[in-house]
Amino acid sequence: MPSIARLHYHKRLTETYYISNATKTPRCKLGDEFVAVKPGQLILIRPGSAHRAIGKMTVLIVVLPKFDPEDEWFD
Repeated sequence: MPSIARLHYHKRLTETYYISNATKTPRCKLGDEFVAVKPGQLILIRPGSAHRAIGKMTVLIVVLPKFDPEDEWFD
């Protein structure tokens, strides 16, 4: 069964996802759009952009400034 992260956003953080491995049909939801992803791809997620990962994948997430769990919003 594919993994589905909860839709969320950050008010201050910028995230960059590097997809290093993925199987089947991995996707990311960015705002109202679903985007197919593949190994080697980078995704820039700016503050205020709702997002989640869908499917089985290994992702390196670079966060600037440093990750703050208080800046994770689930409207």
